[in-house]
Amino acid sequence: MRELISKRLSTDEVKNQAFERLYGELDRLKRHVSVLDNRPLYLDLFLLDDRLRANLRESSEPQPLIESIGDELREILLRRGISQISLHEDTFDPRYQHAVLVENVDCAEQDRKVLRTVREGFTCGGVVLRPQEVVVGRFSPRAAAASASTELGGSA
Repeated sequence: MRELISKRLSTDEVKNQAFERLYGELDRLKRHVSVLDNRPLYLDLFLLDDRLRANLRESSEPQPLIESIGDELREILLRRGISQISLHEDTFDPRYQHAVLVENVDCAEQDRKVLRTVREGFTCGGVVLRPQEVVVGRFSPRAAAASASTELGGSA
């Protein structure tokens, strides 16, 4: 009898764990669908953010109202679980970044490195809503050798 009760309890525990995993997965799926349903709105908000940032960069005078609006927009996005893509390494990552331009670089250490960010990217719950647009370096030994020989020939 004890053995039967023990088996029954362990079976119930396994079922409970399975249900908990299923409910968790269902909740993640609902959030994922919600993010994708709202993606067009988020993309429009990202364009607004781009415009505000560009205005601040191009202005020679302080613009506290524009800064305040930009801060509030980013706060709204954060409350919706949307964060700006921030990678800790400078190596190009195609999962989160889109190379809009490739520039030749003179040293091998800069190969596939992000040289600069053109436009910020955003994620929500592991979903990339808009990839970060970047300029990536490409090292070519032949191009570097040709550049070095041109420099040597030009200085003689």
